[in-house]
Amino acid sequence: MDDNAATKYSVARSLRACGYHTVEASSGAEALELSEFVSAVVLDIHLPDLDGLEVCRLLRARRSTARLPVIHMSAIRIEESDAVAAQESGADGLLAAPVNPSELASALDRLLTTPAAAHGAEGEVGETAPGARSGAGTQSILRQMTDSEKKP
Repeated sequence: MDDNAATKYSVARSLRACGYHTVEASSGAEALELSEFVSAVVLDIHLPDLDGLEVCRLLRARRSTARLPVIHMSAIRIEESDAVAAQESGADGLLAAPVNPSELASALDRLLTTPAAAHGAEGEVGETAPGARSGAGTQSILRQMTDSEKKP
């Protein structure tokens, strides 16, 4: 897959600076494989193999990832209808790329401190997701390459 290494590096570095450990995937299939090992997914909608909306639906269909927080990022699909499609796929949000790193970190923090973020486990109200950002480097985030990182 073609990618813009500088943008990919920048987003991953920003998340790491906010205390997250990042795991990167470059396809929908790879994202599905790695999703078992992370606490949240930042997922592009336009992917080379599977549509990001389909990846999200597949994550929601699995017991182990059904409640995994998913944020879509896209530079292309940012209309209201795209936000509705993202919500219908099961995503927790859609951010326009390039995204402000603090906005992304804030969205992840919000999602990871809710009971729904407990990877399908039944949680108590107020419980935080495993590894939630209580200390630097404790949170694994699977980040899919964004539309803005792809060569035209």
